[in-house]
Amino acid sequence: MGLSEAVVNLPSFVSAYGWVPFVVAILLSILFSSLYVKRFRCRSERDRCSSIIATVGISIALLSASLLPVDVFLVSFMKNPDGAFKEWATNATRQAVEDSVTYTYYSLYAVILFYTFFILPLSYFSYEERDEDSRNSFGVFVTALLYTFVFLFVISGLLLAGAFIPYKSAPQNGTEWDKIDFLIKELYKSRGKDALSFVVNILTIYGMLNIILYTSNGLASFPITLIKGFRSLSEEELILTESQASTQSRLNALRSKQVRKSLSSREIAALADLEEEQSLISKRSALLESEKRSIYYKCQPFFRIVNGIFGCIGIGFSLIFFVSLLITNIDKIMNSLGYKMGYTLKENLLPNLLDYIMVKSQKIFPLDYVIFFLIILFLLICTVSGMRYLGICCLCIPMYRIRPGRTPPQALIMLSFILMFVVIAFHILMYSVIPTYTTFGSQYYCKDGNGTCVLTACSLDASSADCIMTRGAAFVLSFAYKAWVFAAAYYWMTWVFLAAFAVNFICVLIRARKSSLEEAIDKDDFDDDDDHMISI
Repeated sequence: MGLSEAVVNLPSFVSAYGWVPFVVAILLSILFSSLYVKRFRCRSERDRCSSIIATVGISIALLSASLLPVDVFLVSFMKNPDGAFKEWATNATRQAVEDSVTYTYYSLYAVILFYTFFILPLSYFSYEERDEDSRNSFGVFVTALLYTFVFLFVISGLLLAGAFIPYKSAPQNGTEWDKIDFLIKELYKSRGKDALSFVVNILTIYGMLNIILYTSNGLASFPITLIKGFRSLSEEELILTESQASTQSRLNALRSKQVRKSLSSREIAALADLEEEQSLISKRSALLESEKRSIYYKCQPFFRIVNGIFGCIGIGFSLIFFVSLLITNIDKIMNSLGYKMGYTLKENLLPNLLDYIMVKSQKIFPLDYVIFFLIILFLLICTVSGMRYLGICCLCIPMYRIRPGRTPPQALIMLSFILMFVVIAFHILMYSVIPTYTTFGSQYYCKDGNGTCVLTACSLDASSADCIMTRGAAFVLSFAYKAWVFAAAYYWMTWVFLAAFAVNFICVLIRARKSSLEEAIDKDDFDDDDDHMISI
């Protein structure tokens, strides 16, 4: 029976239950991405191309994450509560479903690679070159394309490396031709899957680094900031008044000295800085007065209550997420197969609250879809929150700031670039946080216990004939077996993530409330002709 014939034999209600929520996730991903990008894009920019590119990029990334609940549903729905396979779940049908999900994963990953290594670099360098030479459009495109070839060269090198790295030992006693022939046969057997898997794992490492840097910060700071809020307008007014008086006093002292004699170069520079500071204070004072007359200020008590409620929910989830990941990591230290097997757990022996909730919710369609999608959105929002606080960095060098209504096109494109890799890495993070759900869902099998059937939750101890692993988990575990260094690196990076979250959590608790005025208007990028677009 062929793949297409087996898929046709799949009951229509199974396809509907599995893929209709995925279609809904597509629409929600596009809606969320467009609204989120619209909130941050620079309102003075008439060109909307960067917004469309960033929206499409974030939507594609969210789709790759949204496929996991579909994967979990399809393998779980094949079995009855008593652990037996349903009548329609024949071997051919199961294989067809697994293949269709696998091809969907690989298709999405291929689209992500094309987007991140061609579309986004080409768009980014086009904006960079256009800022330098806005008259020659063709020259701008050609120069941007040349820079993009560097990214294409990198991804081509990674694909070739992934295709020809021998994951199995080549014959030691053979000739050089035998070794080359061995590599060619291995490439033919994998049909290029190992090459794509290698590249995805390399990029996941980069995504994990960004999760450690940004997500750990936002996961701690975003909900606490919602609870603590920003400084009140009365506090802002008092601070501005004191700053204005201090700045004006130093300005008067330097100006009076300038009347009597010439100033030194250091004093001239100090005078210019003070005049710029005074202008900045005036702009912030004007913004403060406009905010006092706004509807938001009049409804501030209501919004403070709403923010406090969502902040409490957010901090509760952050702590549950932290504890669940910590428990899994401790379980792996105590009971895993070791670092050469990527710290794989045959069975989760320590209780994991978030994993338990997801497994139980999987039985109530489509509750697990909703919870999982909300978790991914929350982590994505926390990541952007971390970017707002730290700025977009390249090799630890700050490049752009992310602010509502004031993010330039290049920053939006780079934001999309980083988020696409971060969402890919979420797959690994979720596999660590909710391992049972992401590997077997709510499957049970009949385990022999002295001639009686003992209904047992599926784990890696069960045979492949009794339990079906999700394709996402199979992707992770199969490559971990071939190249254990990646899985071991993921494991230790999750420890770094936990440490970063703990440090950020303590720092945010003791840190004073932030100023909304300082975030809205900054002396480094303030422009006199864009007053109309500034808001808190």
